[in-house]
Amino acid sequence: MYIVYKPLKNTFVYSSKSQDISIGNSQGYTVFEEYVRLHSIELPNSIKKIGSLSFWVFDHLETIISHITDLDQVEVDVEAFDLPITTKLYVPKGTLEAYRNTEPWRSSFTEIREIEE
Repeated sequence: MYIVYKPLKNTFVYSSKSQDISIGNSQGYTVFEEYVRLHSIELPNSIKKIGSLSFWVFDHLETIISHITDLDQVEVDVEAFDLPITTKLYVPKGTLEAYRNTEPWRSSFTEIREIEE
């Protein structure tokens, strides 16, 4: 997972090479709660779960870049996303229709685009 944080001039980057990644926790708090000014987040193909309230309170989030190729292999809570209407979702080539037809991706993002190679 790659997280990019851009306060004023600085950029904070976090990366994880873990095989299986879960986002969120049982208490219902966003895992990125201290980084509410994030502009971009990349989700690796190794994500297995995105829990409730994982992506809430992100008023500055411009893009989520998902590398998840098989949505059936990821458990995504229906309340995982509460994002600005302007947040764009970029998805792997060939998966656009799957994202557009799968909840909660479909109802959480008004603009879903394929990643240009």
